[in-house]
Amino acid sequence: TRAAYAGGVRRVLMANQLVGAPNMALIADLLADKDFDFHCMVDHPDNVAALGEFFASRGLRLNVMIEYGVPGGRCGCRTEQQVLALADAIAAQPALALTGIEGYEGVIHGEQAVSGIREFAASLVRLAVQLQDQGAFALERPIVTASGSAWYDLIAEAFDERQVRERFLAVLRPGSYVVHDHGI
Repeated sequence: TRAAYAGGVRRVLMANQLVGAPNMALIADLLADKDFDFHCMVDHPDNVAALGEFFASRGLRLNVMIEYGVPGGRCGCRTEQQVLALADAIAAQPALALTGIEGYEGVIHGEQAVSGIREFAASLVRLAVQLQDQGAFALERPIVTASGSAWYDLIAEAFDERQVRERFLAVLRPGSYVVHDHGI
């Protein structure tokens, strides 16, 4: 993040959790620049509490997005109930602002992959709409990002089926194929 900032990047979506006081301090220092727009993922109440405490002690507000994964996956809240509970935990932290939701479906494979992706995408959209309707997001157009490498069309279809695409800021991003997905 520091290298991107030094190169002039002023809007960063870190598709990982921000952990550890040294890393939090690095981001806090960058947030001194009011033009720096930073968002990171959270998927557990312990991380939410640590971030809330750290950034409150600095008098700063950190943008966080809920990471939503699948049962048996490698990251994110695994159920809709966990996502909703985490949104409540974020709301209880004045130093945190919920700015969106990120879905990670990259571990859905096999003969039923398409139906699995469609089910996950429908759940992601359902959660985004519910959280927005509840006023959980700090942005008028919350950020929604998913589909690391392969399923852009199916994720987009889920938003179109509910006719809610315009309610959200969709961020397409590549997967981490260089370091993780080389075997797929």
